[in-house]
Amino acid sequence: MASTMTQIPEWHLKADYVETCNCDFGCPCNFDGFPTYGFCRALVLYHIRSGHYGNDTMET
Repeated sequence: MASTMTQIPEWHLKADYVETCNCDFGCPCNFDGFPTYGFCRALVLYHIRSGHYGNDTMET
């Protein structure tokens, strides 16, 4: 029986991250808890400043 392994390309990124939601500060949803007010409505933002995936490079 032959075995095959898939190579995962090397990757790295530098990004800014912003998150806000309607829960109390320190959103319990991020820690496997229940939403403060019955549901969690969130806005999440990533701004990728630089990085690479395999041979592809990106910079802003």
